[in-house]
Amino acid sequence: MSHTKFVQGYCEEDIACNECHLINSGDDCRVGNAKQLLYFCDTRDNKTRLDPTAFFECIEGAYRVIRCADNLAFSPHTQDCEAANSHKAKKRSSGSRTGDICNFNTDCQSGMFCGTGVCTCLSDYVAIAGYCWPKVNPGESGCIEDQQCEAVWPAAKCSSSGLCECPYKTVPSRTRDGTSRIILV
Repeated sequence: MSHTKFVQGYCEEDIACNECHLINSGDDCRVGNAKQLLYFCDTRDNKTRLDPTAFFECIEGAYRVIRCADNLAFSPHTQDCEAANSHKAKKRSSGSRTGDICNFNTDCQSGMFCGTGVCTCLSDYVAIAGYCWPKVNPGESGCIEDQQCEAVWPAAKCSSSGLCECPYKTVPSRTRDGTSRIILV
């Protein structure tokens, strides 16, 4: 009997499995999306774990599990498998992840602050896979992950060219208060 289930790459390690959206190899995805960290649910203690030697890649509209070669680990920053030793060194030197304990803002990465003793994203950033990514308005470029757009407008998506797109039958409109959506009839 297997004690694991695949978990979407936007989870954090060591949290309850029911706090993550479960994803399986073969689930639908958008071609051009960034590769995703492979988290899994260890049902023995109901906690999420990270498999650093594999990742999800969107191939022909479906997520597939890709394994790194021996002694390599997946890096979400380079979107490639790297030597396991250099990956660990980079991870240590890059600072804390969201939710890590801190004493000062300098204990946290860019886009974070030390609030109530834990690294937390600034208000114009969104937590994705333990890191803080800038939020991107619909109609603007600079996104990599859908969550960067969804944090501004529900159901907004990041295109393969890095442009935040409004949901079907809506378009972005700039106002004095920021970007809003107009529904097309």
